[in-house]
Amino acid sequence: MAVTKIGTAMIEVLAREGLNGVMWGDANLLDTAYQEAGAKAKVSYLHPLDRWHRVLGALDRDDRFKKGYIRIDVHQSGGRTVRVFHLKTA
Repeated sequence: MAVTKIGTAMIEVLAREGLNGVMWGDANLLDTAYQEAGAKAKVSYLHPLDRWHRVLGALDRDDRFKKGYIRIDVHQSGGRTVRVFHLKTA
């Protein structure tokens, strides 16, 4: 069973917020999980989009989360498909 530090931190963040899922663009949730996991970048500054990408990548590897996709409208550009992760139920 693959478990990641970021996955564990995200489970704690979701529990505090009363949520069971997270997706691209949930800035507060993604940034909080990244910080609480103690993730350190190899550079002194990591752009927020890169942080989100790292968190979602870690959740993708964590067996406690189920990945899906959702289509969202972005600035009238016809939309884009983003990843969404839900906690697996027992």
